Amino acid sequence: MNNDFKKVLNSILSRTGINFNYRVIPDTQTQLTLELRDSNLERGIGYLVYVRLLNARISVEITYETVARQILEYSILSLKENVVAIQSFVQSNELIRELSFVSSQKNIEYQELMEIDGEGLNDLKILMFSKLIDLTNKENALSKIFEVITPLVLFIFPYEEDSLGEVEGGEHNVNQTKYERSRKNRALCLSYHGFDCKACGLNMEEKYGELGKEFIHVHHAKPISSTGEIKINPINDLIPLCPNCHSIVHRVNPPIEVSELKNILNDSKK
Repeated sequence: MNNDFKKVLNSILSRTGINFNYRVIPDTQTQLTLELRDSNLERGIGYLVYVRLLNARISVEITYETVARQILEYSILSLKENVVAIQSFVQSNELIRELSFVSSQKNIEYQELMEIDGEGLNDLKILMFSKLIDLTNKENALSKIFEVITPLVLFIFPYEEDSLGEVEGGEHNVNQTKYERSRKNRALCLSYHGFDCKACGLNMEEKYGELGKEFIHVHHAKPISSTGEIKINPINDLIPLCPNCHSIVHRVNPPIEVSELKNILNDSKK
């Protein structure tokens, strides 16, 4: 791995907001195999993410370390509580071909997640396979796959105070692995909705090229209350808007609905 590729990979990992350490695992069967772990978690009690590039596809495998019972129990509970959101995320994502849960060589169906109690699941693995992807540019392929890995990890592991939404605007002491609330909610919102403005349809990368890549504002559909706190559901309560549209909706108080702004834009085209 040359220095230029290392810089790109470090940049990609820094955007996740998770303190991933990585190592390249020698594997003659793949173009590249990476092992990732969160350096904030003590060794033995965390999880590992394996990313493999092979034959125009990428596979992702999430496993648990040897004494990771506590984080395993948390993630099983999180999977049960968020199964519908995870299904929606998978179905809406253009890169994911399959997401599966495996224990003792048995596939666990989505509906079974609602019923499992964690007993006998010490060998649980979470597997994700991409659709066909161009691997001639490894940097671009990895950037795309981490747009999937990051929200998936945030759905499953304890990077939050509540199981899906975070309280924004208030000060809280979270005794779990820290992850900046606004970045977490933003990642989950954009993994589901994408980077197109939901009012005018503008995609900043298409207009400005690399300079505009992944640049979009995230609008709170529900204004933060006078107490300064609101529990955010990042899929239902946050909406991607370009800077212009975001400014317009906030020109009045309370802000106008995004649907109303869309009507204004449609009327202006007539």
